Amino acid sequence: MANCPHCNGDVSENAKFCAFCGKNIPQISSNNCPSCGATLLSGKKYCHKCGAESGGKDERRSLTEGERAGNKFLIPVIVVGIMFVAGIMLCLVGIFSFKDRLFQRQNNPTPIDHSSNFTPPLPTSEAINTIPTSEPVNNNPTPFPTAESVNNNVTPETGVYINLTPVDELPKITPTISPNIIKSIKSSPVDILKQNYAAINNREFEEAYNLRSKSYRSKTSYEEYYDIWKTNITISLKETEILEQSDQRAKIRIKLYSEDKDKNSEQTDKALYSGVIYLINEDGNWRIDRVDITSRVILKKMYQSQG
Repeated sequence: MANCPHCNGDVSENAKFCAFCGKNIPQISSNNCPSCGATLLSGKKYCHKCGAESGGKDERRSLTEGERAGNKFLIPVIVVGIMFVAGIMLCLVGIFSFKDRLFQRQNNPTPIDHSSNFTPPLPTSEAINTIPTSEPVNNNPTPFPTAESVNNNVTPETGVYINLTPVDELPKITPTISPNIIKSIKSSPVDILKQNYAAINNREFEEAYNLRSKSYRSKTSYEEYYDIWKTNITISLKETEILEQSDQRAKIRIKLYSEDKDKNSEQTDKALYSGVIYLINEDGNWRIDRVDITSRVILKKMYQSQG
């Protein structure tokens, strides 16, 4: 809306005549005051002639609102930027401070205080040899008396006659260990089985019989045991497998090869035997307690020729 320059009535901006006084309204350009028609100064909100608001009021107001809207986002961005730069500077200061301390420690190590805990170094052999003494050192000490010199001389101070036997004439003592002790130290259940069948193969039946447990020997006499093995020609232990073992008992699977002569004929059997042997620990020694033969495979039968 604009005002009539004649009666100051409200008229439209494009009106040519005033609706209140009917007079002609001069056309005013955008650079002229809508009230008095004076030329407006650029960038001014009010007319310098009549004081009325100029047409640039709306543009000025919109620009101010835009600046205010921009300032709402600009201030937080500036604050965040300042904090980020400050954090980087603090990190750099800490890094350079750490490097400076490390450099000072390397070039100027902290002296160790030995006032409370100090252990003096051990003297070397050269230092010991150079220690001054109040008495002169005897570089030619008296040799230790030998057996001959002592036997041929009597000590003048005491008059005691000392008789020393030369070392070469002393009797030599050779330490010996009983074979039974060695066997008991080295023996294991498998070792006992090997000793047992080696003794039978060498026809040392008494030694093999003594490898049996007390319970076994109480049930089987030596004569009965000898009667079992007297027809054996050769026997060897082929395989052993420990099935169970503790400190007192052991259970071992075996395979044997044996050649035996028939009691009633001249026939010789070659066979493979499989079974399980049970051993017990008696007074620290393993002994055979029971033998269970589960299979026998005949390999070959031979007959001796009669001349």
